[in-house]
Amino acid sequence: MHNRRIACLSSFAAAFAILGLVGGMVTASLADELVVGADYGSNPYIIASPDGTVTGFNADLATEVAKRMGKSGVKIVDQQFAGIFAGLEAHKYEFIIAPVTLTQERSEAMLFIEGFVATDLQFLTRKGKAIDGLEALSGKSIAVNNGSAQEQYLESIRAKYGFTINKYGKNADAFQAVLSGRDDAAISGDGNVMYAAAQNPQLEASYRVSTGNVFSWAFRKDDEATRTKVERIMECMKLDGTVSKVYAKWFGAPPAANSPSMTVSAGIGQPGRANFVADYKAPNCGT
Repeated sequence: MHNRRIACLSSFAAAFAILGLVGGMVTASLADELVVGADYGSNPYIIASPDGTVTGFNADLATEVAKRMGKSGVKIVDQQFAGIFAGLEAHKYEFIIAPVTLTQERSEAMLFIEGFVATDLQFLTRKGKAIDGLEALSGKSIAVNNGSAQEQYLESIRAKYGFTINKYGKNADAFQAVLSGRDDAAISGDGNVMYAAAQNPQLEASYRVSTGNVFSWAFRKDDEATRTKVERIMECMKLDGTVSKVYAKWFGAPPAANSPSMTVSAGIGQPGRANFVADYKAPNCGT
């Protein structure tokens, strides 16, 4: 399948106005709002504060997407990840903004926009208890978010490496199980793990498993129109620097020049995955 890339940010910056950073607070009380689904606690992508506001990398991106769609704000429906795809099919929200690993199986069941951030798998342990390889998992208890790609990965290697799996409704609960000593380690996306370790000195980011995967947003298979609209908006946000600025805000440094956060694929969806549409027109981003 053709995977031709439109040039990354540096080649297009002059063609588009740089937009200001989104404010970081999700509005959930306006009439003409964009309703999306997410798993609260998948930090730093979706962060729920005690005062009811929701912030994070994905929340900021969704707020800007809603603005460019002409919506008055964003309402994020909190949904445990194990049920998030069923909620999409039940029309509880228009699409999913939780960080969804774009696997081949998922791309066959749903529609996705092109990936906007790379993701590897990484283990989280207590300080001083780092795992230096998969062989070190033997006899240990590993916490994971139920229904996630990380759970599927653990199931695929459990017999070989001889560990047990404890499944939790949210990433935050899996991480808390490590902090409390209930589990020896947790596994999640590298961004989640690095953020958790940075926030708590009792935890540390441990062994990383390279995947080449990306995070994306999921849409119902019968909603090609919304998928295409959001994809085009996200492409413009890559080209005008918005995605890069939001990335730097939450991860502390700008993304690599050739990363999914900085490059636009020529088509709709993720090249190499199911339901990719080979549409080579450049997005109409305006001025």
